[in-house]
Amino acid sequence: MNINIPLSLVRAAGKMAGFGMAFMPKDAREEMEKQGVNLADLNIQELIAQIDAGLVSGHLVDIDTEDPEEGHIKVEVFVD
Repeated sequence: MNINIPLSLVRAAGKMAGFGMAFMPKDAREEMEKQGVNLADLNIQELIAQIDAGLVSGHLVDIDTEDPEEGHIKVEVFVD
């Protein structure tokens, strides 16, 4: 699956990232934290500024995991 997201939408979502954490299931947050991922520490505005400045391009994130119900899950995020 390939999904294109406009940078303006990412900007808007970045302003609401902390608010969205309140709606994430507790077990999902805990699992992410066990793996060293804390979305509250993610600075979306800084990332967007770096993309705008041309400092970030290509591959950003690569998540590879196994889910007991879904099986193998791979997520890759690119700046194009």
